[in-house]
Formats: sequence, structure tokens, C-alpha cells
Amino acid sequence: MTHLKVEVQRIMVDRAPSSVVEKLQTERNTPAANEPALKTGTLDREVRLGRKERLIKRKAVLDLGVTKLFCVGNFAGLVANLPVWRELWMDATPDYTPPTRNMLLDDLIPSEAAKIISNNTALLKKERNLTISFDGGTRHRKSHWTVHISEQNRSVHLMEVNNATNKRHTKEWVRDLALRWMREIGETQFCAVVSDSTGNTLGACLLLANAIPTLLALADICHHCNNTSKDIVKIAYFAKAVKVVRATLQKFHQSNHASFLLDRANKAQLQKEYASIFQSSPTRASQDFEFVLKHLIDIGMPLARALACLEANDANPADVFLYWHALIFEIERTVTNKKSEYPKEVQDEILSILDYRHNQLFIQGGRLYNAVYLATAYLNPVYLRSQLFRNNDPDPTQPLDEKVYPPLQGIRHHKIFWPVAHFLFEVACNEVKHGSNKFFTKWVEYGKEFSERFRDELQAYAQSSFPFNAPIDNDVSTEGLIRWWQSTIGEEAQILPYVAIKLVSIRVNSMADERTGSTLTWMTPALRNRMSVEAMGARTVVKQHYSQSKPCSKRVKFCDIKKDFEDPDTRIDEEDDSWLDEQEADPADPDADGENDSDTIIDEYVGVARSFITAANIVNLDAFEIVSLLKDSAIQKASPVKTAEVGPKGSRSSEFVLWPGTKQV
Repeated sequence: MTHLKVEVQRIMVDRAPSSVVEKLQTERNTPAANEPALKTGTLDREVRLGRKERLIKRKAVLDLGVTKLFCVGNFAGLVANLPVWRELWMDATPDYTPPTRNMLLDDLIPSEAAKIISNNTALLKKERNLTISFDGGTRHRKSHWTVHISEQNRSVHLMEVNNATNKRHTKEWVRDLALRWMREIGETQFCAVVSDSTGNTLGACLLLANAIPTLLALADICHHCNNTSKDIVKIAYFAKAVKVVRATLQKFHQSNHASFLLDRANKAQLQKEYASIFQSSPTRASQDFEFVLKHLIDIGMPLARALACLEANDANPADVFLYWHALIFEIERTVTNKKSEYPKEVQDEILSILDYRHNQLFIQGGRLYNAVYLATAYLNPVYLRSQLFRNNDPDPTQPLDEKVYPPLQGIRHHKIFWPVAHFLFEVACNEVKHGSNKFFTKWVEYGKEFSERFRDELQAYAQSSFPFNAPIDNDVSTEGLIRWWQSTIGEEAQILPYVAIKLVSIRVNSMADERTGSTLTWMTPALRNRMSVEAMGARTVVKQHYSQSKPCSKRVKFCDIKKDFEDPDTRIDEEDDSWLDEQEADPADPDADGENDSDTIIDEYVGVARSFITAANIVNLDAFEIVSLLKDSAIQKASPVKTAEVGPKGSRSSEFVLWPGTKQV
């Protein structure tokens, strides 16, 4: 059966439109053995090909173009059989007959998707520091699971859309879904697995990390931020505002007449210039509603802005560390500001939610804890040299024993240095003992020398000594940070750069899976709900491959992407707003069309946690690196004014003479 699948896969790859084009291009540029090479180049080769060969090549190129168009543009298959479509091609290129609906859906699109996956698999086998993510969903009673793999350079590839309608989505099943691809490419080529924090997906991540010592398991930070938002909007103080806003959005979405009246009111001159004159005075109820709604918006805005930035493929674990602290500090400033007038009990509940979610992610023993966030932030020289860190214990309940871990000369934050050092050393040792990277495995029989060299390199980095003192851009992107670490590799840095590159390469979200889920929703509106999961998957593979965007050139801040939210033309059609058409689901209804089986386990805040103290323990909440992230516009970092801190120490004298015997000034 496996051999048969491989043979079918090979045939599909050979039949792919892009394969046909590549084959014809190769034949065109390679003269036959018995044919003398022509001296005059391209024009003579065109003449030599003849009419028939040119038509064959044109058909292959146009077939590939039509395949791309139907997938990227989400054209319905029936368009291919419309007389007007075929007449269009007849008028434009009479010698070309476009593919029919059946040819597109049953041959060209599936074979092109198979070719793309085959090429991506071959590419990924040559790469290291890959991140795998997965997620499940349901569309028109058809269950699907997606698997994405990202490269070190932040390119993300959709590897599979699995039809899981007749499967039980246990954590073992999800683990095996990912493990099949990891074994195909190479288990030790992967640095991390990431998913949302629901029951079976998180369980699958932990199973994978336990089976593969070199693999780090991370919870999707976007899902974590979303859960934090859900906790906040459930506070009783905001209940009425949330209910009114949700009902209003649904009303205007479902009623064309209401939308028309709203648009007309927005365009009316009265609303813009003379509203304060002719509008009736607001009632006490409307004022109370606006007051509570403003409170909700003010604390929701930092979460929304951070979420928008962390959805980027370029985001790495250090970005998680910074954006999370930036958003919770901003919310804390807002709710504790006396001018904001948040009720005391609401302040306490909001801060308790933030503390609960913070401890889950950043305090040892938390359900989603991983030291990689702090460690990767420490491995960014921009942050190490800044005022970002404070020399305190990461977990105040477990203070550092300074008799065992004393301060080190030239290292500013030894209470952070030691926990980070232990984590990085563990990552490095796992690579030496269980990995396949020759730059680690060569040390397997030299444990003492490896330990000493690692310690020396990490101390040199913490002291910003050579070769770790090279300049670096303050807004360096993930790819730029990787290049910086690559530039340090040499005789003085043989271990730490490879550890740093591994951690920085981690993709911290499963937004690729979320975007694919939105694309599947976009592809299958109500009138096209009979499309199979396999057909949706093939279309999506082709669409995403030919729509791949370039990696970011610098670290994303909210001010860089704010314009995308203000410009209505940037809204894409595949944005999933189907919730506006839905009624509140009945949790007792076993037939409810849930997003996926994993959502049956809800990760939500219950009760009041301890006081909000841990987040600001090791981070300077006023540091430029924190404050600048969520601002509307870019702010400049103030350059410190250097002063002579050491004053005169000798005996007093009023003589100012440069050299003995010279004139006094």
C-alpha cells in the first residue's frame, strides 16, 4: 500500500502544470545530441521549435496560469465550463483550449498541490531549526486538521490538510499526525512544536517533546492572548456592554436595510458638523454605557495591538517576552490611573486575571511554562545592553541562593544570568547527546571541555566581550538577529551561537493554521458546501504557495502595521466573520458545529489569583523596548548624556600647568 501511494504521488507530481512547464523549458534549452548547436541564440531556437512545439509550450504555461488563478482567486470550478469563459480565451488566443472543470478539479489542481508538497519536503530535508504546528477545524460537518512547517528564514509551508471526519482526535492521534511529517523530514531537524493550549493539541505537543529530547513544546501566544481577552470580557462589570455591542454588530451584519441606514447616517453632514447643536442630550443610561464601553476598549486595546504584532511569522520567543510584558504593564497603568475611574473590585479582578495568565506562561510550574521566552530575550544583544532587565529573581517565591550562584564580574543581571545559563546549557547538552547537528555532536565524548567552553562563551556574551560586541540594529528582525549570531561563529564562539540560532528560529504561533482555516471557510460559502476536504486542501496549498510573502526586514511594532487597520481596502475577503451569522451555541447540543474537538477542554480563568507582582519583577516597565511597542506612532530612543562620574581625588591646587616649566594657564 505504501509503495502504491508513492507511485501515485510520483505520477501526480509528473503531471503537475509546473512540472510540464519545467520539462518543456529544459528540452528547449538542451539541443538534441544529433542536432548541431545554433549560434544565433533564442530567436533561432524559437524558429527551430516550430509551430507545434510552441503551441505545446504555450498550453502548458497557460494551464499553469489558469490553475494559479482558480486557486488564488477562489474561482468556482463551474466557471471553467461557462461559455463566456471559453469565448474569452477563443478571442484572446484561438490556438488555446482552456481546461474544463473536471480537468482542473480532478487533475491540474491536485497534481500541482502534490508537486508543491513534494518540493517543500525535499527543501525542508536540507534545513535545520524547523518549527511544526497543527490545528483542527470543522467546515460543513467535515472535520479537518492542518500541518504547517516553517523554516529558519520564516517561510511557512502547508504540508497537509487531513480529512479527519471519521477520526477521534485524541492527543495520540494528533501526535502521530505531526510525527509522520517529522520522521519524513528528520526528527532532529525540528527545534519546536507549537499549538494552541486546548486539551489534545497541548497534550500532543508534550508527547512529542517527551519523545524527542531536542524538541521544545510551546503554547501559541496568540491563543494565550485571546484567552486573556475572553477572561476579561466575562467580568460582570462589562457584561451589558459586551451584550449590546455583539447584538448591534450582528443586527447590522444581518440586515441590509439597517446597514443602509447606518451608511447614510455616517455620510450625513449633520452628523459631522452640527451634531452637537441638533442631537438630543444623552441620557444617563447612554452615558453609563459609553463609560463602561470606553473602559473595555481601553484595556482591550493593548491586547489587540500585541496580538496583531505577534501573529506575524517573524515573531520569535523574545518578542513574546516583550509584547506580553508591554501589554500587561499598559493595562495595569490604565486600570490603576485614578483619572480612569475603574471600580476597585474591577481593578483587582483584571490584575488577577493578568497575573494568572502571566504565571501560566512565565513562572516555573505554570501549565504553559517554558524558559525559552526569557532565554531568547536575553540572547538578543539589543535587550542585553539596554535597560530592559532588572536584577531580580524571575520567580520571587524561589529566590536565588547567592552562595551557590554568586554575582559575576562584568555581568549586570546575575539573578537572570544563572537561570538562563542552566536552561541554555540543557538545550545544548540535549543537542550533543540526542541531536544530529555535527557542530554539537562532535562534543559528545568531551563533556568537560564542552562545559568549560560553553561557560566561557556565555560569560563573554553577558559581558559584551569579543566576539559578541559587534553592533546591531535596535529594530533588528528575526532574520537579522540570526545573521548577527552567525557572524560571531569562530574559534571564540563554537557553541553558543548555534544554541541562540536554534531558539531565535522558533515560530511562536500557529497562526498559519488559523489562516488556513479562514481560507477554507472563504473557499466554501453556503453555495459551495459540497467541496471535499481533499479538494479544499489542494486549492489552499496552491494558493498559499503562490501568495508567499517576503520575511519582515525589521521587528514589527504596532505603529508599523496601524495603517493596515485604518485602510478599509486592506480587509481581505477570506477574513472569517461567520460568527456574526450565528446564534449563541447551546453547550448541551451534541450536534453543535464546533470549531474542533479540542475546544471541548476550555482553558479559562476561575477565581482570584495572588496579587499582581511577578510580571514586573525582572523587567523595567519604563524601558524604551517595552514602552515603544504598542504606541500609535514611532518614538525615538533618547540617547543617554555621558558625564564624568569620577571626580578629582588628589590634593587641592590652583596651578594649571600642562608640563613642568611651561606657562601657567
